[in-house]
Amino acid sequence: MSSEPESNPPQNDDPNLSPEAMEQAIQQILMAFQEFVQAENWTTSQEIVASHPELLTDAAVAIIQQLIEQQDNQDFIRIVTEHYQLLSRCREVGIEQAFAEKTGRNRGGMSNELGAILQQITQLNTIPEMPQKVALCQQALGLVQRSENAELWAALQVELGNSLAQNPLGDRADNLEQAIAAYSAALEVRTREAMPVQWASTQNNLAAAYSDRIRGDRADNWATSIANNSDGQKP
Repeated sequence: MSSEPESNPPQNDDPNLSPEAMEQAIQQILMAFQEFVQAENWTTSQEIVASHPELLTDAAVAIIQQLIEQQDNQDFIRIVTEHYQLLSRCREVGIEQAFAEKTGRNRGGMSNELGAILQQITQLNTIPEMPQKVALCQQALGLVQRSENAELWAALQVELGNSLAQNPLGDRADNLEQAIAAYSAALEVRTREAMPVQWASTQNNLAAAYSDRIRGDRADNWATSIANNSDGQKP
């Protein structure tokens, strides 16, 4: 975002600012707004707004309105307007509530879409339902960031592994390789030190997958299975 207001500088919230201080304040707002617009996700956007209260001032409103009025690029106008409306909502109801409305998060911090998917996952337990469960687990993992909710991310990896291991469709060897990868990913979070019970159960799941594994050396697979199973017995 490179455009800047060219005329009619907005009145700052502090009428005692000198012209130099006014210009500095405008540049600070523009830089903060650019960072806000270019954030890679709404979580980061919320953090930026929280750390830049100047974005919620009357001066910021005037500056952003000028940005919109001076542009002919429809994509630019659409993006800036979307973020301007979100800032306006932050001024009305607060930052947390405005972003919750924007992202569809419920009070637990989980999106309504993710909540609905998780509910569906818990209802699928028969072998014929495993292909659908695999797809839902993959969809849910696309909505969960490991950095934001590591325990849920790991739990979904285990659910994915279990569903793949029981999946009657597709190539059996491919399914087992993907299940092993999912269990291994979960164990990056479910460590013996941090989550001993979950670590043990996931180790057992991984052992079972290696026991059934089609690819690789049979003896090596058995050895890995026994080792994982043994570890899983001693949380």
